[in-house]
Amino acid sequence: MIKIKDYKIFDVTDNLRIALKDNMLEQYYTNSAGKNFVKTMEILTNNIASLPISFKQPLRFSFLVVPPGKEFSSAVGLPIEEGMCEVPALLDENYPLNLCVDYNWFASGFKNPDFQSRVGLTHELAHIVHGGYFCNLGQISEGFAELVPHYLMGFDEGNLIHQKAIASFQEKDMLNMAFLNQKGMFAVDEINGRETQQLKSYMSAYLWMLAYIKRIENIYELNKFDATNFVLNEFSKIDNYDWDDKTKVVADIIRMPEDDVMNGLILQKEGKRYVQNIIINQEFK
Repeated sequence: MIKIKDYKIFDVTDNLRIALKDNMLEQYYTNSAGKNFVKTMEILTNNIASLPISFKQPLRFSFLVVPPGKEFSSAVGLPIEEGMCEVPALLDENYPLNLCVDYNWFASGFKNPDFQSRVGLTHELAHIVHGGYFCNLGQISEGFAELVPHYLMGFDEGNLIHQKAIASFQEKDMLNMAFLNQKGMFAVDEINGRETQQLKSYMSAYLWMLAYIKRIENIYELNKFDATNFVLNEFSKIDNYDWDDKTKVVADIIRMPEDDVMNGLILQKEGKRYVQNIIINQEFK
């Protein structure tokens, strides 16, 4: 269990909060440890904060920095000893979902991240965003985390790797939301940090969420940002409902049968068609 009292919590930018132990804090101030982390995250968090969405204010992204090894594994409650993932530690009241990053990566990594890395990091930051609204809607959260970089920020238009993967994504390989909620995101493909966005589970969750948002846009006559704001607020109302009640509301919002939404592939196929149209439009430019 993490003891927050053992950490110094401070804001390094308007949107970025970090928690460090005293020995790590000294390295941060005297040896510029974490300089590249702060620089990179400042850019990425500002990009999200600048989206025309009425986020709860202030929008804050909080990171707990933990030594790699058993302490990291214990903090995140998973059999991994380094990296970045969610951690049950309350660092902000409005955005209670926080990320844990191992000290080595925090201190010396994040220098000039490439395109795929920026997509992956933005995905992780998007979890903090939806954590301010909903945390208990299963793998819908992964769909939202994919939606932020790929659709809301337009990364899909320049991400040829992701476009190619979706264009070749066959219906027989698509996963429905019920399966993802029951089996998890790594039940089909092995964990691969560099190819996460191209795993069948992540593409399925993304295409589901993309089509869901597109339906919101059409039904309620909203642009993609207002539609996202609408979804965040509506999902926040049902986050603590019983599971069956949640899924019914999720389906009712887009006026579809619950079985089609959770057990079918209609939304996944709609999302794929939308991405294919992006590819076609680019070819004619």
